[in-house]
Amino acid sequence: MNLTFPDGCAAEGYAVAVAWDPRILALQDDDSEVALYLKPDALAAAPPPDLAAAGPFASSKERIVIPTAEAERTLHLPRDTRLACLRPAGTWMPIGTVGQHPAALVGNEEVVFAFDPTDLIARYLNMMDTTVAADVLDWMAGCALRSVGLRPPRLRRDWRDFHALGVAVWSVERLAKELSRPFDPAPIRRLAVAAAGLGDDLGPAFAALAQARKQVLDLPIYFIDILHGGILIGREGFAEYDWPQAAADLLDFYEVWSRDLGYRYSHDVAAGTLLNLAPMFPETIARLRAAWDEGRTEFANGTWSQPYLHLWSREECRQQFVHGLAAFTELFGRRPTTYAAQEFALHPALPDMLREFGFTHAVHRVQNMGIAPDDDRPLIDWEGVGGAVIPTLPSHSPKSEKFGSGIYANWPRLVAETHRRGLPFVALVNLIDQTFIGAYKEEFVRACRFGDALGRFATCTDFFAATADVPRARHRYAWDDYVFDLEMPTNNYHRYESGSFSSTIEYWRGVVADMAGREPTLKEWRRVLDGEAHDTYVLPNFKTGAFLDLYLTDYPGPRYRVTVDERRGVTRFIRDAVGFPRELHAAPPVRSPAFTRSSCPCPHERPPEGGTPTGAELDPATGGVLIEGRLFGVLASTRGASRVSQGGPGWAFLYLDDVGAYIVRAWRQGDTVYGLVEQDPKTTPWFRHDVPYWQDCVYLRHALAEGDAPIIRYYWGIGEPTRHAEFYSRDRVTIGRVELLHGGNGFYRATGGELHNRLWSHNESARSFWWGVRVDASPSRP
Repeated sequence: MNLTFPDGCAAEGYAVAVAWDPRILALQDDDSEVALYLKPDALAAAPPPDLAAAGPFASSKERIVIPTAEAERTLHLPRDTRLACLRPAGTWMPIGTVGQHPAALVGNEEVVFAFDPTDLIARYLNMMDTTVAADVLDWMAGCALRSVGLRPPRLRRDWRDFHALGVAVWSVERLAKELSRPFDPAPIRRLAVAAAGLGDDLGPAFAALAQARKQVLDLPIYFIDILHGGILIGREGFAEYDWPQAAADLLDFYEVWSRDLGYRYSHDVAAGTLLNLAPMFPETIARLRAAWDEGRTEFANGTWSQPYLHLWSREECRQQFVHGLAAFTELFGRRPTTYAAQEFALHPALPDMLREFGFTHAVHRVQNMGIAPDDDRPLIDWEGVGGAVIPTLPSHSPKSEKFGSGIYANWPRLVAETHRRGLPFVALVNLIDQTFIGAYKEEFVRACRFGDALGRFATCTDFFAATADVPRARHRYAWDDYVFDLEMPTNNYHRYESGSFSSTIEYWRGVVADMAGREPTLKEWRRVLDGEAHDTYVLPNFKTGAFLDLYLTDYPGPRYRVTVDERRGVTRFIRDAVGFPRELHAAPPVRSPAFTRSSCPCPHERPPEGGTPTGAELDPATGGVLIEGRLFGVLASTRGASRVSQGGPGWAFLYLDDVGAYIVRAWRQGDTVYGLVEQDPKTTPWFRHDVPYWQDCVYLRHALAEGDAPIIRYYWGIGEPTRHAEFYSRDRVTIGRVELLHGGNGFYRATGGELHNRLWSHNESARSFWWGVRVDASPSRP
């Protein structure tokens, strides 16, 4: 039997898998040629005779019932999947249902599907349900068999390994085309046909494929899966760990793959999350402990809450490792030795801290929120600003880490591009969220169980041990070598929430400042570290299930009650678990004795009480501070003009067109002028999510007039010049004699001879920001 797919499909590899099903291969001597029509759009345009097709439509989670060789399977069609309503006539036989129509129609050597089954597989993989792939492939093969009058036989135990072999042969064939090298799949197919007919083992077929692949390209290939987890804070969770049961199920799923399929991988999961999970799910922790002891899996990263390390102070980062590594030791009796992170958490001082805490290796790659520099040296000794070095896998320019779970579908191109750069091995790093399994991943895992036709799955420790003899070049990265994604457009989830980013930083900075001068308790530090976790900036506008509902086929978790008195609704469970306030206000580090905090008075009301701050001159036309005849801290908006409506010594009211009303206060403390910018609480936050944030924001304009002096930005108190037009600076910025401070809103751009400090963007949850400026012949260094 020969299968053809005249219209193509969404995931070609799964069509190939059907053609390599052992029940199909066993009919090698059958000369029938079965056509499977998978595309509803093409079907509606030109349906076969005696068949009418209405549509196609965008699905709305219609119920699907399909027969398999063992039973029936009920699913729901993912939202917006293309769907045709089939109306048969003549001898067409329906197989399964979708809604109240046939899911497939079987005729004489023809099968017509109401929707693309390969798209269904790819979508359900995001639900961590690989049984859907098995059942849909079983159904597709069964339809092909019924089209020639055969009853599908019972499945043999290793039938999914045949699919894996088909996908592996297809992948190697694509690699050969990429490199313009010969490859003949026929001998491998003959071995597979023999195995299907006689019940033999597939080992010889995979061995032949491994030999053939090495004739195409003989390079070691490593799959380094470092799977990213969401966050549990106490008994509450968000992102892909939306509730504790989901976290336990995910961790158990991969441990079963490790035990049963020989899958070797690493975790990028926060120590605090695991500690919170352990009381309710001790067996999950015990299974992971055993897998780690046996070398089948391991944990990387090592921090308490997987923060964006460059955003926090040196001491806060130290505490992330102090508490994180202690929690790993408590739970597992061991601790991570490789640092890796999915979301941007790299900077030039990191090697020094990693060595301080006993890390032996690092993976210098990023999937989300930024970009690590291209570096096509195989391995490096990554040098920190303090001189420490750590053996490191750099970010090779094919950027496999940016493909996430798509590395398997893109395997031929990634392998070919790595080879073209002259590297001695291929390191395909997958930092994807644990929920997203990805098309063909199970097939790759199964194939690698038989040998290295496609490569080998490796923990971080496995990889560094296998490449221990590869020479390493010593290298120190500068802060400008990185790109931190200021706008966070990597996906809709982060894009429309990240207006809260800077206010989150400022809030926790204030909490840490309140702890200064004494020894914080364990509970206090862990609360702070929870609040500094990746993704916590979404909490003011987050609701339970938002992440999973947005991305996955169907959210199966608890429907907590969601209040709707704030924009998009807020699940108080999650926000309150981390101690996040309803509204955020900046707390200036110093205040004039004459300065008192008050709520933002509306324009034309009496000015705030508390006297006149001394020594800070405000420009009556702009509300900006005048120092040495230059303007600093002029409030502006990309939406239109600003104008001063009222003012007095040390304060001014401003209107920003299409945004709202603000009050600016200024005072001098020593040689520094501080400003506080507050929204009128009656101002309605604006919403616009279709443009980058610098194109729709409120910002401070600083006129520097410092000639060719470089802009120096800071991380961990260490300053380096930047050439970037848009950048982030942790504590301050200096330009020549000018030092600018900021209250958490560390997003800057240099344009038109000015430096702009972005404050509010779209839906910013903060009501206020502080800033400061000092003009001195020799600005102090932190």
